[in-house]
Amino acid sequence: MHVEKIIFKDIDQIAGLQPDGWSDIATEFRFFLSKEFCNPIKIVVDNKIVGVGTSIVFKNTAWFGHIIVGIEYRNRGYGSILVDSLLNNLKSQTIDTISLIASPFGEPVYIKFGFRMVSEYIYLKRERPWIEKIISDKIVPYKSLFYHEIRQRNFRRG
Repeated sequence: MHVEKIIFKDIDQIAGLQPDGWSDIATEFRFFLSKEFCNPIKIVVDNKIVGVGTSIVFKNTAWFGHIIVGIEYRNRGYGSILVDSLLNNLKSQTIDTISLIASPFGEPVYIKFGFRMVSEYIYLKRERPWIEKIISDKIVPYKSLFYHEIRQRNFRRG
């Protein structure tokens, strides 16, 4: 088992770790690989990628994202290895906060590393297809030349 940086040729293998209900992780990792502020890593066991994750850094703030361990490799410590590796990669930088969104699988791992809940996210899912609505041609985008007319109308009502 070893941890190393992800490279573009890993993308097809990473796609096999796709969790149900998540957006396309292959697309996300292509993005991570194309940005200097991202550090995508993988865990390799017997020449197979069994886990992935990335850190994203902006100034003194970091974000951990897409920390995923394949279903058949969970509960073997690979999630902890990913988090520990990502934390170690940040040691040379001045990072004040690290944020992440925890799945039910990952939450115990993050708590073990000292992360704490600061807010909750609610994910909404569309149950019916989007229906296009015709928008009136009387609705126009705001332009700065409308400013005085709007102010005058509001003063008259006032």
